[in-house]
Amino acid sequence: MNTPRFLLVSLLSALCLSASALAQGAPGMGVGSVPGVDPLFLKIFSKYQGFSANTSISVVETGRNTTTTLESGFEFLGGKLRVDMDLSKMKSPDLPAETVMQLQAMGMAQMIILSRPDKGLTYVVYPGLKAYAELPLTGIKPGSSEEAAGKCESTDLGQESAGGHPCAKKKLVFTMDDGKKREMLVWLATDMKDFPIQVQGQEAQAFATILFKNVKLEAPAASRLDPPSGYTLYKNVQQMMQTEMMKKMGGGMPAMPE
Repeated sequence: MNTPRFLLVSLLSALCLSASALAQGAPGMGVGSVPGVDPLFLKIFSKYQGFSANTSISVVETGRNTTTTLESGFEFLGGKLRVDMDLSKMKSPDLPAETVMQLQAMGMAQMIILSRPDKGLTYVVYPGLKAYAELPLTGIKPGSSEEAAGKCESTDLGQESAGGHPCAKKKLVFTMDDGKKREMLVWLATDMKDFPIQVQGQEAQAFATILFKNVKLEAPAASRLDPPSGYTLYKNVQQMMQTEMMKKMGGGMPAMPE
């Protein structure tokens, strides 16, 4: 059984998250890689110390002719990132209704990703379990800045509205430190100090588009980027899932030693 793309291989991998899979959608869930911070994201939003928004994410996989959509909460503070997701509201051919019901019953439908480049860590938080896992951050080294994205060339593509905002549309071509080039399109809202209200990138045979809504150009509270106090800490997501599932099944299996 293929791993359902809860975050999808291409879901913002060129924008802000480097993600693949989360679980296999059945008892005995497995775990794939976890989101990190992409240097291109830091580059695009480098002029903003902090902001918060809601996002509408769409991933079109041309090879399979499928579309996946997901809404999320989004908070950014000096390179730190928080993404709040409700997987039960995700629409995807890879997410069967029975899997959604299982996630809801297990308290795993709501998930928070906290990316902390300053600590070199990613936190995967499940409010329904009052638990979280602490994992090494992928995508960028601790202390790195948006300069890791290398040189950027910008091409004007005219004016085009996005999300109800007048925008200057641009094509950005990044030359990475290894010489490879990556491209993306951005829509800069001219009525919001050129905030990148929409960003689109391509990975393999998938196009990922993120539209920011209800943007507040104010820094979120620093505490919002920390794991919640009073939650149980696990050394990885698999350990957390196995232990919490056993609790719900009445097994009462104690947590594995750290």
